[in-house]
Amino acid sequence: MYDPNSSLPYAMTPYEEGVSVTAQAESESYSETPIMAVGMPIAFEGGKFRGRIIQSELRELQHATVGRKFALRDRRPIDPPPVVLLKFFEAYGKSLREIQDYGPESLQNTGIFCTAELDDVPVMGHLPCAQEPGQLVPGGVLVGSTTVESTLVHFEGRNSLMFAFNDLAVRGEGYFRLKYRMFDVHSMVAGMVDHPIQAETFGGIFRVFSTREFPGLPPITRLSEALSRAGVPISNRDRGKKRSPVA
Repeated sequence: MYDPNSSLPYAMTPYEEGVSVTAQAESESYSETPIMAVGMPIAFEGGKFRGRIIQSELRELQHATVGRKFALRDRRPIDPPPVVLLKFFEAYGKSLREIQDYGPESLQNTGIFCTAELDDVPVMGHLPCAQEPGQLVPGGVLVGSTTVESTLVHFEGRNSLMFAFNDLAVRGEGYFRLKYRMFDVHSMVAGMVDHPIQAETFGGIFRVFSTREFPGLPPITRLSEALSRAGVPISNRDRGKKRSPVA
């Protein structure tokens, strides 16, 4: 079993210089072929991790809690903006060691993308039930940038790679959560033409209200402020203006 807490000696090796992304990630293909299990270590033969065995991990750092139903004249993103943390672990024998240094000179984060899909959360007794299997909502219900590139963010004393979904809205009311998938358009895996999904995870539950019932936006979070400093646009429109939900 791999042990991320192993104390084996660890040394970073130089990364191959990448190529700038010139096309939308949506036009890139990624593979769901079961050649390898998602979230397991992958041996790369090209890209920033050439010659290394890397395991990728996604974790939602911040999930939306509320949203207002999308309307053509009133598009309000879900809030707080969902943020997903990306971690890399390198294999040493039968153990893994987390790659800690995500400075701009040590790791090229260009070409690393994450997609978001909308999952309809079942309701039991008027309450959402995360334990019950949901159903992915057809395309077109989730509006906004559903594929984003990683951003280097300095937060809580360290540099981290994050995906910020800052403009997502939903064309419907109810309880939802997001399913995230990550892939790298610059990396190559032996025996594969498409880009494999390297990691995936589900996010927390949020509720989308009608305009009449919408309770207002919560205060901005420390993480959202850090994203804003990193250049990610964060909306402050109507923030802090609360309204009591209609009974």
